[in-house]
Amino acid sequence: MIKLTIWRILAAMAILALLAVTWYMFMLNKNISANNVRLTEQKRYIERELEELYKQKKALEIEFDNAKKEKEDLIDKIGDYETMVERMKSESESRARGQEAELNRIKALLAQREKDLPAKDAEINSLKEALRPSREKIEELTKKLNKASRKIMTNGGISLQPITVTAGKGKINGKVLEVNHGYGFLVVDVGTRAGVEKGDTLFVLRDNKLLGKIVVERTGYDVCVAKILYKALADAVKKGDLVCN
Repeated sequence: MIKLTIWRILAAMAILALLAVTWYMFMLNKNISANNVRLTEQKRYIERELEELYKQKKALEIEFDNAKKEKEDLIDKIGDYETMVERMKSESESRARGQEAELNRIKALLAQREKDLPAKDAEINSLKEALRPSREKIEELTKKLNKASRKIMTNGGISLQPITVTAGKGKINGKVLEVNHGYGFLVVDVGTRAGVEKGDTLFVLRDNKLLGKIVVERTGYDVCVAKILYKALADAVKKGDLVCN
């Protein structure tokens, strides 16, 4: 009887142990499933983050390549601009030396002309006296011509009016190529081919609004360098603004 009771107690304890193990396994599987779901969500979140970071990386690589290209273009442009400025400076110095020599020649010629002036005045007076008969003859012929013209008009003839042709500078239209805010000058894409001359006053516009005036200091065939007259214009003008006369 005692042995049977012991076996029953042991069986009950075994059943309780089995139930405990089963419950533990059930809870363990439940926790594992919950952890799997949480880990899956974390994995998806991390994958989305990685995809977004990859897109940002590609955008930054493109932006870096563009910035690198712009830097190279600017370096090339600065080199070309410095070369052009040096060439203009050399041409200006050479032109200045030539102008100085021409000025000295003109001064010497003027001094010689001043010495010859009294003799020239006497010669002019002599020529006036010699031309007086011819002038009187021309006046007489002019009167006859006017009389004949009035007669033609009276008889229904055609009278031609004199035509006067006045030469002037053509319309100049250009754009600002470069601006040097530090030294207060700019480069325009028009030159002597378009009729631009040293000392010309040009106007800078944007959207049909006047920004200010500039004065041409150096000229090339298809380019000129002009000085900015006002500080407000030096601060406002930029590449691409229109230039006209």
